[in-house]
Amino acid sequence: MNLHQQKTLALIRDLSARFFQQNSNGKSLLTVTNCLPSHDGKKVTVLLSVLPEKYEAEALRFARFHRGDLRTFIRDNSRIYNLPLLDVELDLIEKGRRLVDEVKRVDDLKLAQKNTSTKLEHKKLNSKAR
Repeated sequence: MNLHQQKTLALIRDLSARFFQQNSNGKSLLTVTNCLPSHDGKKVTVLLSVLPEKYEAEALRFARFHRGDLRTFIRDNSRIYNLPLLDVELDLIEKGRRLVDEVKRVDDLKLAQKNTSTKLEHKKLNSKAR
């Protein structure tokens, strides 16, 4: 991918984020995480993450319904000559990353609790030995 394509994708990502920030209903947080071009460059998939996750389906319906408005917004706020067709999908990689972070956080809490209980047991044994 050349520099021009990278700049175009970055501009589409930034303008998409601004569009969803201005037009979302506020029930959920829509974050544009990435833009993926097709092989021929005629289509770009905008990847979204949604918090809280229970609103993912509703947010995806909203984003897909407003694809035409998004395209118009990008065309009006940029100088991209051949604006590609836009599609919107959930970013499953980001969702998996959040899940891994949550599992890691739970493991860290369990380990901290185990270390705390082990220290208490050592203190009890030391106090009995005296």
